[in-house]
Amino acid sequence: MSFRSLADGLRDTANHVITFLRVERGLKKVRVEEELVKGLPRPTLHVNTSEGEVICVEFSETDCYPPSLARFAEDFRAEELPVKIFIALPSTGQNKTSIAELARAKKQGIGVMLVGPAGKVTVLDEPISQLLTQLRRITMSDYPAKLRARLSQAESTFLSGNPPKGCSELYDLLEEITRRIVAAAISRGLWNGSPPNFDPKIESWYNVCSTAYTKMQFKNIGKLSPQIWASVLAITRHRNETGHSPTTLEKRRRRDLEMRTRFEHAADLLRDLIDNTRKFRY
Repeated sequence: MSFRSLADGLRDTANHVITFLRVERGLKKVRVEEELVKGLPRPTLHVNTSEGEVICVEFSETDCYPPSLARFAEDFRAEELPVKIFIALPSTGQNKTSIAELARAKKQGIGVMLVGPAGKVTVLDEPISQLLTQLRRITMSDYPAKLRARLSQAESTFLSGNPPKGCSELYDLLEEITRRIVAAAISRGLWNGSPPNFDPKIESWYNVCSTAYTKMQFKNIGKLSPQIWASVLAITRHRNETGHSPTTLEKRRRRDLEMRTRFEHAADLLRDLIDNTRKFRY
């Protein structure tokens, strides 16, 4: 490959990474120092994936989070693009980078590769899409301790590149809690008119929530309001929406932005639902 800007001492390292991307990741069309977004710095290497993402690789002799890389990542975050960024270092530079630098890279979603002199590439950390790194993280202390492991898993699933699955895991929690609330309301007679002729544990989530919206006595269920419940009802239509896997950068961008909004909304709604039913045993 022909490099114009990359330092001579890193060109062998870059060629090894190109081989790694082609052979180990199946990414054949690796571009060298080509423009990705007009007006932004050119990635040293970049390649489009079949899932509508872009993998970029930058190089450093010793520092896994140099200032230039921080600016590079910030530019792509500002564009809200599904770009994953690696920093690749010769393995001889491993002992010269600090734990603090590795932590900063990880926090910003930067993946780290070490490249041995014989060409072996070791991935220390996989990157996170710069679009997804902007997700507003869940404040775990806002939720009961027994739910935090599952919330952490949902957030990890989302950030690792599967936003629909991460949203689905949050919806699972919402569904479980709303079904339990409705079952408790029915068993205690907190229902206007005759109780429903379905089992709230197995009836469709939408039907459980829509029936409860019109029949459940909200004034007797902690501080739960019809408005909060209406938000739960609205979210049931997204429960099984995953759609087709995006295949272009723009489709991926739109999908991930929508998923990010849904995830944040679902986390907030779960918190509000729990907060307003603390005095109602279910």
